[in-house]
Amino acid sequence: SLSTGLSSTDSSVSSLSTSTSTGLSSANSSISSLSTSTSTGLSSANSSITSLSTSTSTGLSSANSSISSLSTSTSTGITSLSTGLSSTDSSVSSLSTSTSTGLSSANSSISSLSTSTSTGISSLSTGLSSTDSSVSSLSTSTSTGLSSANSSISSLSTSTSTGLSSA
Repeated sequence: SLSTGLSSTDSSVSSLSTSTSTGLSSANSSISSLSTSTSTGLSSANSSITSLSTSTSTGLSSANSSISSLSTSTSTGITSLSTGLSSTDSSVSSLSTSTSTGLSSANSSISSLSTSTSTGISSLSTGLSSTDSSVSSLSTSTSTGLSSANSSISSLSTSTSTGLSSA
């Protein structure tokens, strides 16, 4: 994380995590990795970038796992650049490939043989942008087992802001 101005309050970068589970895994496991956040102005308050996670699970996984059950997520070069004022809850989640050969249930962010591929989805803002911008794109979900309850895939979003962005 590079900051050349004033940066404050709850910015987090967690990187290059590899989790392998061959038994039962449950309850609130999350992997956040290989994030590049560059800010050359004022940035504050809860910016997060999640990408390049590799999670392998060969058993039963359940309940609020961010990436669950034989998931391979590969992201090369997810970059969020902000050169002005940016604040409050910007997030980028990208290029996840999830494969599940068992039972996955209950609030898994990416579940059960899902392949999400997105090449070049870009949101460019050069003026004033505010409040709840999101990019979700080109998701292909194939499930050959049992998958249930609140599965979502958001992929390969590149958000570039060269002005004031806030929320």
